[in-house]
Amino acid sequence: MDTTPHSLAPSRSLAHDHALEQLMLRHLALEPDDPGPRLALLRIYFDERRPREFLQHAEILSPQVRQEPGSPIWREVAEMGRILMPDQPLFQHPDDIILAFDPPQPQAPLPRRLGDEEGATHWFADLARQYRSQCGAGFLAALDLGLARGGGRPGALYHARRLSHQVGGAQLCFKREDLLPPDMHLRLAVEGQALLAQRLGRSTVVTSGHAGPALAAAAARHGLKAVVYLSREQLERGDAAIAGMRLMGAQLHTAVSPGPEGPAISALRHVLADPARCLFAPGLMAAPEPYPTLVRDCVSAIGRECRRQCLAQWHREPDLLVARVGANPDALGLFPPFVQAPGVRLVGVEVRHGLEAGPDGSDLYARFHLPYTADEEQRRAWLLEAADYPAVRREQAWLQATGRIEHARVDAAAARRLIDDCARLEGIVPPIETAQAMAWACEQARNMDKEQIVVVLMAEPVGKDLWEIARTLRMNA
Repeated sequence: MDTTPHSLAPSRSLAHDHALEQLMLRHLALEPDDPGPRLALLRIYFDERRPREFLQHAEILSPQVRQEPGSPIWREVAEMGRILMPDQPLFQHPDDIILAFDPPQPQAPLPRRLGDEEGATHWFADLARQYRSQCGAGFLAALDLGLARGGGRPGALYHARRLSHQVGGAQLCFKREDLLPPDMHLRLAVEGQALLAQRLGRSTVVTSGHAGPALAAAAARHGLKAVVYLSREQLERGDAAIAGMRLMGAQLHTAVSPGPEGPAISALRHVLADPARCLFAPGLMAAPEPYPTLVRDCVSAIGRECRRQCLAQWHREPDLLVARVGANPDALGLFPPFVQAPGVRLVGVEVRHGLEAGPDGSDLYARFHLPYTADEEQRRAWLLEAADYPAVRREQAWLQATGRIEHARVDAAAARRLIDDCARLEGIVPPIETAQAMAWACEQARNMDKEQIVVVLMAEPVGKDLWEIARTLRMNA
């Protein structure tokens, strides 16, 4: 069995059947020092959540493969072990862990209607201290395990073999977040906020607006009480989301504070009135620390998952990671776990909103380069539901400040060709913005070695773009 770390033949997918387990055990009885079958067993035990058997075989494998510094086999085992058994010392060796970066974190200002007289500044500062002291690697491991058990994860890592063959050069893979339920980034953030409440001994999580359905579901899984503040118009509308939240046991309240940010202000005031039992859960909305760091840690579960999948399939990390950037959390979800991995190139592709060039023949892009500190627009956007992920924009600026993130563009013609090729060769029609990131990745893959790996994040649904794609490709046929 080939266990060469840089072999490009993908390893066998995670197995579920008893017959394969027995076959591996019989092979190990004859050749106990062969790491390949033991690694296959560990993947089975991780997938089936069998910690006792996992630990037993990990202890045998450890001295066999850890002599090599940074052993890719052991790094895969350690990644799985930290999720399955967060407190097991065997999996906590510092050389095995790539931590996310932790740059300076400017504070989002409190809204004018929520002054220090309500204790908001002190409450946020105290929560930030608690998060830093109590929620380290064990918190992330517990989050990833919970997502694997009931959060619909993992998202597939798809090897685009036919497209890779046509492009030539490196192997192209797509991280298929688009196949998961919509608003996955929001679901990840809310799941982490509910887990934080549980670990801090809070019994109630409180939110507002569109984060309500995701929080109601997370609260039900964690045995928490959910309180959701909505505007009077939202409650009177009585749509399916309202009915779903009530079925999951959430308490729905009309916001007392006026204006579009009124529900969020009312939710925070609810928490400040009972801070010993309640935790504010703003989802992806901007808020002071620890929420920007917490959102980054939760949403980057996508990147942690991608690392594990690359180690399982290819026995190595990818050479190039590509995500679209702008008013979306894609880069925030994929890049942080790789920031301190010097062998991985991280590129954000600035995207335009259509498939045709502008009237002057130029392409117009949504700018990604943002100031490192919050600007006037950021201050006005605090807790506004209409804002385009204000917290995510600021965190993308932090990513840019690390110096690890490159930025690129691709022209509209390349994106159109990519959509046509991907649809014909892989049966996948990518959305317009994602297609631009994929087109740029293909251009780079063409000049890379066949043994190298390129991963592109697909996180947006294509449905919103299908008519424009069909019209534009037919027009340019």
